[in-house]
Amino acid sequence: MKRSVQLIGLMAFVWILLFPALNSNAQPLRFESYSTEQGLTRNIGYDIAQTPEGFMWFATPNGLNRFDGYQIKPYKKTAGKPHSLCANTVSALLTDDRGNLWVGTPQGICIYQPTSDRFYKPSELYKLPRKADSLAAIRFLKDRDETIWILTTTEGLYGCPKNKKTIRQYITDQDLGEPLRSTALNEEGQICVSSMNDIHVFNGQRFTPLGIRAWIKNESPPLYIREFAFTHGELWVCSTFKGIFRFRTGTRLTLIEHITTKTSPWKLTHNTIECILKDRKNNLWIGSINDGLFYYDFSTQQPDSYPRQVFVAY
Repeated sequence: MKRSVQLIGLMAFVWILLFPALNSNAQPLRFESYSTEQGLTRNIGYDIAQTPEGFMWFATPNGLNRFDGYQIKPYKKTAGKPHSLCANTVSALLTDDRGNLWVGTPQGICIYQPTSDRFYKPSELYKLPRKADSLAAIRFLKDRDETIWILTTTEGLYGCPKNKKTIRQYITDQDLGEPLRSTALNEEGQICVSSMNDIHVFNGQRFTPLGIRAWIKNESPPLYIREFAFTHGELWVCSTFKGIFRFRTGTRLTLIEHITTKTSPWKLTHNTIECILKDRKNNLWIGSINDGLFYYDFSTQQPDSYPRQVFVAY
């Protein structure tokens, strides 16, 4: 499932990426707003990445945007130019170990090479099978071995090992009987994928479900799992309609709390949670549909909130 964020509140995420060690005891965050008035091709963004040069990149439904701290440079597909962007709807971004930017679109994958300021097909730049060129990527994830994982719209999850000219399909929607929706690494570094009702962990041989459905007694299916994150021995599961489910991991999965509009001290006015990000201190940033941005500091066990005009889902 595609994530979307109104880029009027874009600099909220820039601050998170550049200064992730901020906590609730630090000085208040200063947010700046960037929109089409400052050069963005759309006020909606699907993903964000940073390349080694320091540039911030924003995926939008109308091209790719590069921000150097002062100006925004748009990149679009141009007829007759084979090394332009492969499609204007950009859904996923990832910077690899060579400093190149992987760009996922519904029409396939292209890779931006900063040294040439050009886009290449994976089969051109890295000699990967041509199948990689056509994958409709909605999410990229890089694990500790530098394997790049590619979540697609209809073909499941692929893995592309570092320095190997191969890709492999690992799991499909048909294997689980429902669509794959998101990916993340657990605290052991294992790749995990979510379906609508569960999270599945890859042990190197196969994916095993955590059995989340069994631990949630009072909620009727489906759970509509949207995003999830592992941190501090916990698993946080964000739902499209049912708030946040917080579990303790380990030998046995245990539900700690179900965070909804009725949960104090959270100030949710709606149970739709759009996205979650673990920062370098392993604390959590959570984006909601109506309530802006929440920051959960595990040292205080308290959420801080940032207003709706800073970050809103679209």
